[in-house]
Amino acid sequence: MGDRSGRQQESGAAEVPWLASGQSEKPRELEEGALGTNWEVRSRQKDGRVTEKKLAKELGAKVHPASGALRIKNDASDDEVLYEIKDANKSYTLTAGDLHQLWKEAVKQDKEPVFIVQFMHKGMRATMAITKEVGK
Repeated sequence: MGDRSGRQQESGAAEVPWLASGQSEKPRELEEGALGTNWEVRSRQKDGRVTEKKLAKELGAKVHPASGALRIKNDASDDEVLYEIKDANKSYTLTAGDLHQLWKEAVKQDKEPVFIVQFMHKGMRATMAITKEVGK
């Protein structure tokens, strides 16, 4: 089986008519050296998980599996504190619901709730201890 340029296809795979001659079948992000590897593209989610691990280690806490998406909620904890860790570029929108959810989980586990937002490109971190008024 030959392709349009008359060369033989060694793999026996079908022609890719939309592929220009000399163009790689891999997206630029996956080409050797484009992002440091040829097999994985860094995403914001993966960057966030790296930040979680780094901050948890710095705080002496254990990272929770799947960033708290499973049975154990929130991102990390130690014996006294339950952490929710967010990684942001330029801004982060914090809601009362986010804080309330962290507070509820911390109360269930008899721990202090702490919400951390890391702004990577500025090297800044906001750390918030969450409290709730009695009776509300």
